[in-house]
Parts: sequence; structure tokens; C-alpha cells
Amino acid sequence: MPLVGAILIPSALPLQPPTLSVPTDDISLAATSEPIPRPGPVRSIDGRHRAPRRLSEEASIFRSLAVSLFAGTAVFVGLVLWLRILGRPWICPCGTVEIWNGGLTQEQNSQQFSDWYSGLHLIFGMALYGFVAAMAPRWPLAKRAVLAVLSSAAWEAMENTPLLIATFSRSPNSPDYFGDSILNASGDTLFVLAGFFVAAKLPARATVILAVALDLTIELVIGDGFVLGTLKLFRG
Repeated sequence: MPLVGAILIPSALPLQPPTLSVPTDDISLAATSEPIPRPGPVRSIDGRHRAPRRLSEEASIFRSLAVSLFAGTAVFVGLVLWLRILGRPWICPCGTVEIWNGGLTQEQNSQQFSDWYSGLHLIFGMALYGFVAAMAPRWPLAKRAVLAVLSSAAWEAMENTPLLIATFSRSPNSPDYFGDSILNASGDTLFVLAGFFVAAKLPARATVILAVALDLTIELVIGDGFVLGTLKLFRG
């Protein structure tokens, strides 16, 4: 067939509008490309709106922190009341109040806010963090801190009983000890809590190195510490 006839013959046929075919895959892609709406409040069976689960979890965390703060404060207040029952003074009987006192004189020993023994309470807080983390690894940090405050308060309560005061006083080559003031016992508790949070931030190896360095420094300066103090008690 000549080329001209091949061109003219189709023109005599009736014209039909062209149809467009769109693949079904494109339609599915277009449908799924719409933005996904954010989850809003969920209506429960009784018709009330419920907050998303993430918000309820955050609220639970804040409630736990508030409970921990209340519990820690209650333990501290209980310690102060117990020390008053034992007849411990609020401040040093000498009448002075100091943030730091490095002397080991009879009238100043364990009477001011902080002294060389405060470093031992720092070490005690570090050890408490390691112990609680091993025994209750799933506890939140605030709950562990409450246990640290409780442990420190229990020690301060026992340390200031007449029996332990007499035991420490009879220890050879130890400074004169007649019990803590409430100011000093409060400072000791805060140093335990500080050591706890230091251990929570530092790696375990760094915590051990810091604790050993502190104990050695205190033993060199005042001739007392965890190791030497334990040996003196057994010798006495």
C-alpha cells in the first residue's frame, strides 16, 4: 500500500476521544502519601476523653518524683526529731556556726556543718549508689536517693546513741568524740546524698578511684578513715 493511502484511510474512520490509563500502583501511592493525623484524645467507653499514653507516663514520673521528695524530707525531719530526743544540740555548744572546720579539738569535733569526716560520708554515698544499683537496677534514681537518705539517717541515729558515742570515745588515737550536733548530722546526710549523685554520674572505675583517693587523703591528714577507723575499733 502506498504511504499516502495509509495516511488518508485512517482519517475516514470515526474519531473517538482518547482515553488515559493510570496504573493502579500510582493511585495507591497517591492515597498513602497523605499526612497521617496526630493522635488526639481517645474517647473511652463511658464517653470521657483520655490523654495519650505518653502524657500519662510522664505524669506518673512526676508523681513518683514528688513522692520521693516527700519521703526524703520526712526521713530527714524524723532524724532531727530523734536527735533532739537524744539531747543533741542544734549547733556547736561553743556558740559558733561554721561551714567548714578542719580542727579536731574537743569542742569543735563533729559540731560544724562540714569537717574532714564529711569526705567519709561522700564515700559512703558512693558505696550506697553501687549497692542499690546492684540490688534494685530498675528503681528510678529518685527512689534510690530516698534509700540513700534513709541509710544515712539510720547511721546518724545510731551513731549518736550513748552506746556508740562511748565506743568511739574509747577508740585509741582517735579525736575526742561526744556526739554530733544537729547541724553536723544534717551536713553528713547531705554529703551522703552528694556522693550518691556523684556516683550516679561518674563511671564505676572513676568512682572507685575517687573514693580510694579521698580515704587515703583523710587518713594522711587526721590519721582516721574507713580502713584505719575499722582497725582501731577492733583493736579497742
